[in-house]
Amino acid sequence: MKSKILTYCFAFYDEQKSLLKIDINGGNDPAARYAIMEQEVSTNKIEALQRKIQEYWTFVDNKIKEGIVDIKDNERKRKIFFEDLKMFGGTIASLLLPKDVMTELWKHAAGSDIFCLATNMQWVPWESLYNPDTEQGEFLSDNCVISRIPTKTTMDTMQKCEEVSGRIICLDPVLNQDYTHEAAQTASAIFESKGEDVYLTDLIGDFTKKVSNKQLISWICEHEVDRGLRLCEDVHFTCDNCYTHRFPPGSVVFIMSCSTARADIKEEGYGARIVASSDCTVIAPSSIIAARAGIDFASRLIELARKQACSAVFELWTLLKRPLEGELADDGNITPEKCYALWFCIFGNCEASLESIQ
Repeated sequence: MKSKILTYCFAFYDEQKSLLKIDINGGNDPAARYAIMEQEVSTNKIEALQRKIQEYWTFVDNKIKEGIVDIKDNERKRKIFFEDLKMFGGTIASLLLPKDVMTELWKHAAGSDIFCLATNMQWVPWESLYNPDTEQGEFLSDNCVISRIPTKTTMDTMQKCEEVSGRIICLDPVLNQDYTHEAAQTASAIFESKGEDVYLTDLIGDFTKKVSNKQLISWICEHEVDRGLRLCEDVHFTCDNCYTHRFPPGSVVFIMSCSTARADIKEEGYGARIVASSDCTVIAPSSIIAARAGIDFASRLIELARKQACSAVFELWTLLKRPLEGELADDGNITPEKCYALWFCIFGNCEASLESIQ
């Protein structure tokens, strides 16, 4: 594994005191932790921030539904869309952070391989925050991999399980069948043709048993907001199931399902809940995502993990953010991967090993 630079950021909002505090620790020495922000933030300002974030997700979801992100020949529209993302990200950042704090955060993020963010503000789209005052203008996640640490979990308490190995593709059977309307074959057939272990999900107990010894779990399913993550036609994995049906400690769970990382001010999303209960690493989108895009992402994830021999999650995610082979690599080329990198969240241990999935 390559040498890496970690920065720990602690961002906590005390609702009773209306106080926002942000600390930075650039190393392993606890004494190196220092505050870069500790000030009162009014309820009105928090409410304005919530409204702007909700407006942002409505905008993003609508554009994805229009196909602007996923259709390859929409480069011109994606460039316009990306400028809108910068505008939203800049507005949200300025509502949340004073300029001097933004400068400090972006400086540490730019100097880090992994930016570990321990926060009770999971509802903030940290990856999408934009600072127009850097040399070229940058999103917080442009130069690092952000690893979100839920408030109930710390890097020190995360377990490493030596017994997990290999990988598995878990597919919602309804989505798998519906996918044939867009493609010549089912998603399961596509993965099986590449030699992957594919499981069509069913009952919750069977699902957790099937993945209980796997290192990399790619789970592609429909997220029905009022019911949960679909396992089969009438069976759903709910938020409560995160605590009763656990994933193996030390595993990496890549969930390709709409808005599974998205949270609100009162409730954490699936990603944070699964990590807090299972001591695994979860990668999931805050945005909606089309079935085809989810399957493409999972395919590329597996291909990179096999060919590049990535030893850790942060290395794999760094590769995933890059343009596909044959695409232009300059900043003017706005690929779907570059957009989705702003909406995917990594929860848990970004250094989790991938050495046993080859």
